[in-house]
Amino acid sequence: MTYSGGSRNAGTVFFCETNGAASGYIHTFAGPEGSKPMYGAPVISGATLYGMTSGGGSNGLGTVFSLGTDDSHYTILHAFAAGGTDGAFPYGSLTLSGTTLYGMTRGGGADNGGEIFSLSTSGGSPTILHSFSGPDGMAPYGSLTLSADGSMLYGMTFVGGAHDDGTIFQMRSDGSEFSTLYSFAAAADGSKPLGDLILSADGTTLYGMTTGEGGGDTPNGTVFSFGLQAVPEPGTIGIMALLGGSLVAWRRLRRWRA
Repeated sequence: MTYSGGSRNAGTVFFCETNGAASGYIHTFAGPEGSKPMYGAPVISGATLYGMTSGGGSNGLGTVFSLGTDDSHYTILHAFAAGGTDGAFPYGSLTLSGTTLYGMTRGGGADNGGEIFSLSTSGGSPTILHSFSGPDGMAPYGSLTLSADGSMLYGMTFVGGAHDDGTIFQMRSDGSEFSTLYSFAAAADGSKPLGDLILSADGTTLYGMTTGEGGGDTPNGTVFSFGLQAVPEPGTIGIMALLGGSLVAWRRLRRWRA
């Protein structure tokens, strides 16, 4: 997807053949049906794409949509409405598990700090699984990562946490057992993480990036790893690279205990 462009400058869904032989628009957004998808890509199931727009919809607060890969059957599955019972301004991609879509919004929710939601692929009212309040994170700008067995979701928030520099969190896919795994601390280890976490094949390590200062000697962000261990054993975060600087050996920065 693109954030802008298209006939209405509200963004597009496009395709490109892997050999470069052909490319073009699948869909051009217009305000009432959604506009300006942000930091995300569609997820595909058979011949159907599922995605989000950060604006547009009946309330101007973003949408969840489905779309045939041949530009047929564009459907708004949900138009966000903010307030305590809904989110607003979804960023990132959806995560698909069976017939359930998981996603996050930057605003809305009970404390207007964003939310984690689930929604059926057939549409309807979403279920708010968690509303961010600040100490547990706020304003997620990325997507959720699902464990291999589908039981656990992992993600990051851009701000909030103990130092207001963002967090790493986990939550069961049914919305239970939300836990803030880590609070970033700016110069110590990076700040304001953006994008998605990658979970290692063995399910023991998360990898991600921060946009803000890290490591004490660069303002350009970090690449980090975070060791997942069974609660209440401690986990470990380490900087793998300082963006804008030279690659450094992985080192332990801080340990946490749930």
